[in-house]
Amino acid sequence: MKNKALSPFVFFVLLTACQSDYRSSGESALLNTDPSKFATTTIYFVETFSEAQANDCSESAKSNMLDRLDQVIARVCKKVFDSCLMEGTCRISIDKKWQMFNVDAKIQGVYRFRNITSSECLYGHGKSSDRQVSYKRMCLDPFYSIAADLKIYNLGDVVYLPLVRGTVLPNGEVHDGYFIIRDSGGGIEGVGRFDFFTGFFTNQTTQNPFKNLKLNGLQTFPEYYFVSGPESDRVRKLRGFPLLP
Repeated sequence: MKNKALSPFVFFVLLTACQSDYRSSGESALLNTDPSKFATTTIYFVETFSEAQANDCSESAKSNMLDRLDQVIARVCKKVFDSCLMEGTCRISIDKKWQMFNVDAKIQGVYRFRNITSSECLYGHGKSSDRQVSYKRMCLDPFYSIAADLKIYNLGDVVYLPLVRGTVLPNGEVHDGYFIIRDSGGGIEGVGRFDFFTGFFTNQTTQNPFKNLKLNGLQTFPEYYFVSGPESDRVRKLRGFPLLP
């Protein structure tokens, strides 16, 4: 689960009249009831911190990462803590071992984390429940997962972006343009507001193809479609939803 507080453009966010149920629009594979037809996009990722970065501050300037039981699972500089909170997942070197932490919940006004180092979700956990269904776990799938407003959309909804089709990913794979909603976020609100997960590739690195497509920082507004029926089932099966392929 990620927690990102951004300020999206108001005229995109307030398209509430478009919130009619797109699932009732027939059996066609591609559906789009948003009259603007364009997504408002950003990127989120797993930021990595060395042991030196995690400790590059005075002891009084550090913050505790607490779990649900109020146990301290890591103590790091505030800038590292804030980044983990912002992106939802982070990787930190502690005692010369890489540890993965995921935002877990907010209890009594305090954000809690969990250590997911041994989890089958290698890149972090997304949102595990929406208005209709709960999953035992929801794995984030780099370059194929998006976060969206779960007051409007559901986990497992499939979105197609023509702009992304044919993009070569860092592992050499050619993207098919399909994405699955697996997450939500504090600043991800409104129709067509999507946050794209890029794994360990930040929104600054030139190796991130989504940065090169200008999907980061509200720089471009690509056309998008919702996918229904057998085609959406095929995409979910291909990507191992709600786990990984």
